[in-house]
Amino acid sequence: MSLKVHHIGYMIKKISRSLPQFLELGYAVEIPEFSDESRKCDFCFLIKDGYRVELISPWSEESSLFPMLKHHKNMMYHICYETDDIQAEIDRLTGLHYALIEPPAAAPAISGTAIVAFLMHKDLGMIELVKE
Repeated sequence: MSLKVHHIGYMIKKISRSLPQFLELGYAVEIPEFSDESRKCDFCFLIKDGYRVELISPWSEESSLFPMLKHHKNMMYHICYETDDIQAEIDRLTGLHYALIEPPAAAPAISGTAIVAFLMHKDLGMIELVKE
């Protein structure tokens, strides 16, 4: 299977404070700030030179991402790859020693039909898979 990069995930404290910095670097807003109740985070997608960046801002300690933000502050933390068959890709990657850390779930920040899953590899870190 061939995986295409969909976006780079960038965790930040507050979108309202970081967004102007990205705009000054020449990024344009692709999908405006969006709140996801299930993940307890705000999201915003930016694009520049054909590259997409996802800004993620956990609301509070209720978000599973909050400990990572508290420890590392603002940072890039995952690459998301597009796939046509998310379950087949999960099966393939778990066979390559990736651990499924978040099973497939709706991703309304991406689109009304997007499904994402997160995997971790001890030598690579976190990746996200998306099927739109």
